[in-house]
Amino acid sequence: HRLLRTLFNKNKQCGKKLNELALPQMRTMEVPLPQGYRAQVQLLLPPSWREELRDAAYPVLVEVNGRPGSQSVSEMYDLSWGTYMSSKNEVVYVKLDVRGSRGHGSRTLYRRLGGV
Repeated sequence: HRLLRTLFNKNKQCGKKLNELALPQMRTMEVPLPQGYRAQVQLLLPPSWREELRDAAYPVLVEVNGRPGSQSVSEMYDLSWGTYMSSKNEVVYVKLDVRGSRGHGSRTLYRRLGGV
């Protein structure tokens, strides 16, 4: 046997370059909702955000994907519009997964699809 192609590469150069960039801080949490439901919430905090400055005012953008079976909150790393807005424009970007999103089951949407 001989090696034809390397499928996994740690790419140390790319990792070093990413460490130099001012990327947002990601926080994921679960928030209780009325009637016992829970929402998955992910915050992309600007690089300048510090815990001791939590009372500082930042503009907020909220993404709620209402498609049944969709999922916005994930621990996977991605470079998205929210990442850009948070890192370059000092915006707190919030992603919400509520009832009907992937992992929450379809019982909550039965005969309610299209309702607010």
